[in-house]
Amino acid sequence: MKEEVGELQIAAESWKPERVLKWAFDTFGETVAISSAFGAEGMVLIEMASQVRPNFRLFTLDTEFLFPETYNLMDQVEHRYGITIERVYPLSSPEEQERVHGPALWQRNPDQCCDLRKVRPLERKLGETSTVGVPTITIGSDFDGAAADGASYAKRFSGVYSHRGLKGIGHNVPQEAPEAFAQAIRDVDG
Repeated sequence: MKEEVGELQIAAESWKPERVLKWAFDTFGETVAISSAFGAEGMVLIEMASQVRPNFRLFTLDTEFLFPETYNLMDQVEHRYGITIERVYPLSSPEEQERVHGPALWQRNPDQCCDLRKVRPLERKLGETSTVGVPTITIGSDFDGAAADGASYAKRFSGVYSHRGLKGIGHNVPQEAPEAFAQAIRDVDG
């Protein structure tokens, strides 16, 4: 397996993003699902995916606290691409969360709020898939709350796995910590 991964890495170094998507769709078929929060990068990936495979799967974590503009954009994406976005929700509604944890949990305890409304729903979604068997390094940040140490999803990886926590960055690791991101890629390449 390691030799196959190595050969694939060498070949894929010159691939454009569309080729990477085609390889993923051809190799893994209907199990491939793209995750998006509908930022600029996500919208570009959605457009590319639509050109490679018109019936691609797309999912998002719907915290039920998204801006109205985000919901509007999601409706536009579904209409434009003829897909249904798989919306992954927390187990409790905002009203249930308020009854159990009090009002405005995101202000009082943002880590707990992110755990309930983002981390756990993502773990459930990832639990629908088989484990990842290729060497993997995941990266978390201060903003990832309960997921910052990677322990909650380490079991999703059956190959060589490690997690790195970075302080003082947001969710855009390649842009905010390019050296650490590049080092993780070099290290996983082994």
